[in-house]
Amino acid sequence: MWRNREIHDDNFHRPIDPMQQVLKITNDYYVSKSANNCVVERTRMLQNVGWKPPEEGRVKLNTDCACKDGRNAGCVCILRGSDG
Repeated sequence: MWRNREIHDDNFHRPIDPMQQVLKITNDYYVSKSANNCVVERTRMLQNVGWKPPEEGRVKLNTDCACKDGRNAGCVCILRGSDG
């Protein structure tokens, strides 16, 4: 990850003590994991999700978008008729 950030992010510099950085990230993980265990468990329900065709003679536009750090964005669209 650090190598990629060095290549693609002009403002990034590798940590002076990588081992200390890895230990800090590991500790942060365990702290948040233990905090997550304090959350009350919810009942989980399995629900199948799928595409349903529109009425005959109509089309449906499905979209999905994502944005990273408020700058890089992507969007995918698909247009399908009642026959799929």
